[in-house]
Amino acid sequence: MTVKEKRNKIQNMIYKTFEILDKTGENTERYKTFFSKMSDKDFEKWITGFLKDPDENFFLEVLPYKNEPNLREIYKALKFLNIPTREVVTFHHLNDISTSKPIPVGYVLCKRHQQILSKKNSIVDNIKIRNSKTGQVTAGSKAARESDLEVYSLKAYGADNILKEILGPRADNMRAKNEMYEKINTEGYVSLEDLSNKAEDKVTLNTINVMYLGAGIRTNLITPSLILPYTAQKKL
Repeated sequence: MTVKEKRNKIQNMIYKTFEILDKTGENTERYKTFFSKMSDKDFEKWITGFLKDPDENFFLEVLPYKNEPNLREIYKALKFLNIPTREVVTFHHLNDISTSKPIPVGYVLCKRHQQILSKKNSIVDNIKIRNSKTGQVTAGSKAARESDLEVYSLKAYGADNILKEILGPRADNMRAKNEMYEKINTEGYVSLEDLSNKAEDKVTLNTINVMYLGAGIRTNLITPSLILPYTAQKKL
């Protein structure tokens, strides 16, 4: 059988299958357009790669209440492709137990949610990626950040010193962070009493303070005046 004969046989099988599943013919036309741009040599190269790649497939595009195939049409397409609708299934994760009778077999698309346990339990080995406005870890370093629920729990337990650490030098207080690293490197240990704890050193408070002042709202987050800490320090 020549390449052209093989190509025609494959294309006709594809077209016939989609004609059964989609009475509008839109899917069939889509693949006809796709194949019309290929020479026989291009088609042979494409189909060879297609058959070798387990992730490649033909997809039926449908719209609800327009060209959705019904069970009768699906059964007809399976019969045309000589695919059984029922098979004996073996569960390898259950000591290779098999069903006593053939059962319906099909694919079920399980969409992975973003926040699943395997994602939440990820770990990081650096805290370098930070939000410039808040100083908080983000993106690839985000897993190093304590969640709101963890902070609430520590507050409920009265763990104030732990909160001072994780929300201070281990968060957005860069001056205290550098002091902490220096103490650990030179002396091998560090205590909260050894670190500075000034409001103006915290990136988050500075950002919020600027936003409030820009809206004409005076706060005491850093200073009760309407002057930014940078301006006040410059005047001194």
